[in-house]
Amino acid sequence: MAEMSGSLLDLSEELTCPICLCTFESPVTTPCGHNFCRFCLELTWDRADGSWPCPQCRTEFSCKPELRKNTVLNTVVLQYLLNKNRAEEAAGAAEEPAEPEVEEEEEDDCPPGSVRCDSCQKVAAVKTCLTCIASFCQEHLRPHQESKAFAHHRLHDPLGGSELGLRTCTKHNKLLEYYCVEHGQCLCCNCLTDHKACKTDTVPEAKRKREENMRSRRATLHDKIENVSSAFDKLSSQELKVLDAVNRRKTVLKEEFSEISTIIQREEQNAMRAIEEEEKRVKNKFAYTQDVLHKKKTEFENYKDKVDMLLSEEDDIIFLMKARKLNDSTTKDAYVPKIDCDETLLHNISRSVYCLKEMLRNQTSRRDRTTPDGCKESPVPPSEPSFKKIQRPNCPPAARGPSATRGEVPKNEPKNDSDQSDKPVEGLDKRRPRKKDKTKKSNPTDTPSSSDTNLRSRSRDDFLKYKSQKSNPADTPSSPDTNLRSRDDFLKYAENLSLDFNTAHKRVVLTEGNTKIAVTDTPRNYNEHPQRFTHCSQVLGYQGFARGIHYWEVEIRSSNFCGIGVSYKSIDRRGTESRLGRNKVSWCIEWFNAKLSAWHNDVEEILHIPSPDKVGVLLNCDEGHVNFFALANKTTLLYKFKARFTEAVYPGFWVFSSNTTLALCPLRK
Repeated sequence: MAEMSGSLLDLSEELTCPICLCTFESPVTTPCGHNFCRFCLELTWDRADGSWPCPQCRTEFSCKPELRKNTVLNTVVLQYLLNKNRAEEAAGAAEEPAEPEVEEEEEDDCPPGSVRCDSCQKVAAVKTCLTCIASFCQEHLRPHQESKAFAHHRLHDPLGGSELGLRTCTKHNKLLEYYCVEHGQCLCCNCLTDHKACKTDTVPEAKRKREENMRSRRATLHDKIENVSSAFDKLSSQELKVLDAVNRRKTVLKEEFSEISTIIQREEQNAMRAIEEEEKRVKNKFAYTQDVLHKKKTEFENYKDKVDMLLSEEDDIIFLMKARKLNDSTTKDAYVPKIDCDETLLHNISRSVYCLKEMLRNQTSRRDRTTPDGCKESPVPPSEPSFKKIQRPNCPPAARGPSATRGEVPKNEPKNDSDQSDKPVEGLDKRRPRKKDKTKKSNPTDTPSSSDTNLRSRSRDDFLKYKSQKSNPADTPSSPDTNLRSRDDFLKYAENLSLDFNTAHKRVVLTEGNTKIAVTDTPRNYNEHPQRFTHCSQVLGYQGFARGIHYWEVEIRSSNFCGIGVSYKSIDRRGTESRLGRNKVSWCIEWFNAKLSAWHNDVEEILHIPSPDKVGVLLNCDEGHVNFFALANKTTLLYKFKARFTEAVYPGFWVFSSNTTLALCPLRK
């Protein structure tokens, strides 16, 4: 320890500030590596007029360096001062042995780290006079407290040399009492003469204004922090929503692919079952034929044995008698029928599988093609996959077979209601049988009678004559539409319709002020809505009608796959039953390729009428019927539905083919 103490005492020159030539007090280090007292360096830079050079190496800094206390050097300085004091005490004790106790008692009155009284230098100061720029103990402070001459002096808590130096002007050694707002400097009373043109305030007033400015800035920063936090929360919430939507979409896709896999497996099972049944039928026929041939062979062998026995007979009379009996038992030749599989059945199964494969291949290839904006085209929704199988362009004509045309019956097959040509092909599933007449008879108010059906191809006048003959004017009040004979009469009840965007399927495109309907293969980014159709590409009208007579017209362009009808607002929005005419709450006429049909309650009636380019719809809510007319040179009734409307009725439209558009015609009453 003695050697260490001696080594520290030898560092007195290294622990000296180059500016004040005293031991470091709160040492700081500049970027160039030199050490100075903080107070000395601050005073030097304040006199440098805006530049910050190193006092030792004269290195110029572009901006004022951020000074931090050198803790290591400060510790060394404290240790050095402690060793120095101990060495001085030891030397004083050797020369004057009687005085150390008095000196120690006097030095003990000032605790370490306290500010000493500038008058006695022995006792700790209790106040510092900012006017006198000196610190006083309680004894030497009495003149400031008792004499009126010191009444205007400002007293402050004890301040050390460095702290007191910061409050005095280095140029005039006066108290810094003013602040220049323009230059950002503290001034004494003598410095004010150099800043006459500047705006100045007292130090407390400048502090108050600056505090207000800082509080306002802090409030602004607080608001910005809140805004950033709110934005972060919104972004996190948006991220959760997006990820949740993606996860839900993935779940839906998994379910869809699982359903597709199930459908394909079912189709495979149906195809294999049909082929196995045909194989079983052929095997049974072969087995039966073989059994018949075996019996014939046995019969011929028995007959041969009898002939052999007859030839061995030696008696002539007996031979002739047996020969006559044997000639009477004639045997027919064996008939071998032609046995073969039902080529028509196998051909239809192969064609259906081929079309299903081509459909899947085309759908996947269309999905892989990207649109101009980088988004991939979405495949046709799985809700209506069967409607495009009717006109598969990739199926060769030779593979279509005799039953490829709708309504035709293959040869060598019975014609019945369950034939595959009666409904659209759904993979290998047999088309759903059309309900028989007894189904129609159970709903007499919803379907027309046979007499009404015969009037479809007649004129509007014939229809009105028949209606007037059928009704009893004496018992039934006349309806307002009984006298309607021409389109001009219909226009008295004309309605200018618009379409409800919230009900449109995401593949339905509405244009021209929600009066024109088309369909696209790429689903649109419509907002989710409880009224929106999710299964069929349909849309309802915005207006609904519960009473009176109403008329509107629809122009059809390329009537390929589309439908026009009316529906209750309560129609399902999901599932196959949401399609117009496939439920009890909707009535429509539908173009399915080249076939025109009327649909209600999942019952179809084919209309043998040429497809019109313009259709008029006459709705009579009071009498309970809706009529569809073909508008051309003359007005022709397409179909008439009878019903008892219990809710408001809305126009409904279904579009499936991409080149088909429906347009609501503007009418004037």
